[in-house]
Amino acid sequence: MAHGGGGKSIKQGEAPTLADRLMGPFQRFGRLEAAGGILLLVMAAIAMIWANSPWGHSYHYLWHELKVSISAAEYDAGHDPATDTPSGGSPAAPMSQPGGEASPTHGATPDPTSPPDEAEGAMHLDPAGHAAEPASHAHASNESEKVADVSMSIGHWINDLVMAIFFLLVGLEIKREVVEGELSSPKKAALPVAAALGGMLVPAAIYAAIHWGQPLTIRGWGVPMATDIAFALGVLALLGRRVPEGVRLFLTTLAIADDLGALLVIAIFYTENLDLVSLGIAAIIWAALIVMGMAGFRSITLYMAVGLVLWWFVFHSGIHATIAGVMLALAIPCRPRINARKYLAFTREALDEFEKNVPKTDKGEFKQTTADQQEMVQAVENASVITGSPLHRLEYILAPWVAFAIIPVFALANSGVAIGGSPANATDTVEVEAKIGLAVALGLCFGKPIGVFLFSFLAVKLGLGALPRGVRWGHIHGAGWLAGIGFTMALFIANLAFRGHPLLLDGAKLGILGGSAVAGVIGLIVLVIEGRKSPPSTSGRNVIAGYSN
Repeated sequence: MAHGGGGKSIKQGEAPTLADRLMGPFQRFGRLEAAGGILLLVMAAIAMIWANSPWGHSYHYLWHELKVSISAAEYDAGHDPATDTPSGGSPAAPMSQPGGEASPTHGATPDPTSPPDEAEGAMHLDPAGHAAEPASHAHASNESEKVADVSMSIGHWINDLVMAIFFLLVGLEIKREVVEGELSSPKKAALPVAAALGGMLVPAAIYAAIHWGQPLTIRGWGVPMATDIAFALGVLALLGRRVPEGVRLFLTTLAIADDLGALLVIAIFYTENLDLVSLGIAAIIWAALIVMGMAGFRSITLYMAVGLVLWWFVFHSGIHATIAGVMLALAIPCRPRINARKYLAFTREALDEFEKNVPKTDKGEFKQTTADQQEMVQAVENASVITGSPLHRLEYILAPWVAFAIIPVFALANSGVAIGGSPANATDTVEVEAKIGLAVALGLCFGKPIGVFLFSFLAVKLGLGALPRGVRWGHIHGAGWLAGIGFTMALFIANLAFRGHPLLLDGAKLGILGGSAVAGVIGLIVLVIEGRKSPPSTSGRNVIAGYSN
């Protein structure tokens, strides 16, 4: 997803420690460009096997039925919860200790026999699949006032809260590309943006044509529009240097522009029942974040804390909660506090001072560093932090977590589809489910490559853009097929389009899995054939394409 640090390591040339040997295989896997895509594929396979195994019911129960509730309550000032009279009823009975005496609610030692989740503000799981009422809410509303009460399935928490971090990273990548990358120049951006536009419009048109006049199923038109950047670049990485660097750059920029389009689709077309009060508060918080950046605040912790509050109000506004991640990304500063010239001057001076004061033994060997030298090391470390912009630092921090934790968990929770899970007598439902899957698969398999190639061709012929150096139309053709791998974002949009309709959602998932697999295989074959026509790429390090060290 995001670029990581490459180049030299201070450990080079040293004998590896036991920890280095143990962690080495994991670190080497993490540096693979295809690592994120491989892990994603493995988790999707596990989800499908689990959902279709004899324990398939546990998959559905864990991710989609078991509830996680977050509740908090605030007692009205001057009221005693043990004696206040609920509305329309008699005074509540005082709480009793095992010895039979009433005990006050505040300031007393909790009853050790009480269940641990019956505490005010507790997060608790309901084994029956329903949210349990916290003990602090057992009395009527004039005893206490709820200030927070959210109950969702684990799958919904992943899709609404955890995936906000994924969208935060997507927003950071988009902002970086717009500010300093390929999208910063209209001439450079024209070709991948045109390709992304075609790759969204043509698949959506194919899906809409198949489901025209069907109000429920046509809601899935946004599903085949998306490209999974990690998967697509992971497949491309399998070809190594047989593919010109320009193809990687083109596909990366296309996928980022595609993500931007998908975000707009989610925000505009999959938003219902707006709460203007919550939306207004979210707008005020976002404005405050922008002002913080203009005022020089650079603490990532501060931005994340305010971002969590922003997420809460976006969640209650009716806009999908993950948009809060994009809003936060757009507010995070992209310029460092000090420039490279000042950093170089400072670090050279500090390192010179460090070298002058290195203590040595009589044999000329270095001793352990002194306290003064440790202060110099800390000063260089602090200078290194503020030389990097908050945007780059946060992107670097989030990239491995998104690639190796968040996206795989999302895939595990959302990829499982019970084949033949529809009721035997629900013939019409099965047909609709199959029709949705077919429309999604056709959009990804044919709509994406046709749209990407056609709009790229028009952009070049109209003089709006030019092919990257060393890239031929055969490469654009192959990249168009890889853009048809729509896994993560397509699954996400499908969950929004068919929320409350699990059978229709299963049809969309099957279309995504099948269409993405076919598009990936064909794209790989096309690029292998095209690679035989051109000399190996001699370019340097690869762009983005997952987390690397």
